[in-house]
Amino acid sequence: MPPSLHLPPVLPLVFYNGVPHWSASTDLATLLMDASTELAPFQPSQRYVLIDQQRLDMAALEANVTLLALLFRMELSSASEVRNTILPALVTWFNDAPQASLMRSVEVWIECLAKRRGEPASFTLDSAEEVTDMGRKYATWAEEFANIGFQKGNEKGQAEGWAKGRTEGLTEGKTEGQLSTLRGVLTQLLRKRFGNLPEPVEQRIGQASLAQLEQWFERSLDAPGLEAVFGNGAASS
Repeated sequence: MPPSLHLPPVLPLVFYNGVPHWSASTDLATLLMDASTELAPFQPSQRYVLIDQQRLDMAALEANVTLLALLFRMELSSASEVRNTILPALVTWFNDAPQASLMRSVEVWIECLAKRRGEPASFTLDSAEEVTDMGRKYATWAEEFANIGFQKGNEKGQAEGWAKGRTEGLTEGKTEGQLSTLRGVLTQLLRKRFGNLPEPVEQRIGQASLAQLEQWFERSLDAPGLEAVFGNGAASS
């Protein structure tokens, strides 16, 4: 076959922004179930590049002025950082490299991100004024974990002493935020792999500790069924 007819090279990428460390192998061949003798020669053998957003070097990310770096920072940043730094930087980026189709794709992505964080939004990146308006919406992104902790700390502080209550509240709020995030990620992953979940399974997820959720998440990456994730009787207990 002449070189002009060869297929282009492939670079598989996996973007992950979950809380637990990624534990799956980066070799696709090890993630497949055992194949029959007839099918074995046709199974893929390829590695992928893992982009683990939660464990990126933030200093290096902030020094990177590419669009992808800005979008990564938006997912990982607090509401105030998004409002004051990242949205204005996005406007500047598109002013320097105007691309209408790409801009609209980014706008749709940000709207989806805002909805996932509890703040429905519709906006454009055409002007600094609109970014300022959007910033006001992002300032109220729901379930901002540190803010939850601060509020709980204030409540505790009224009865137990402000300083002690605020410290405990920050820790408690952060833990509750991690639990909420991991429960949602685990539920979505299990539904994608195994379909609708039995009610007892959803109840177990809703009542589980952080350690249990992390253990179930790791199992769910390559488990053949719910029983392998939760143990025998997972669908009925």
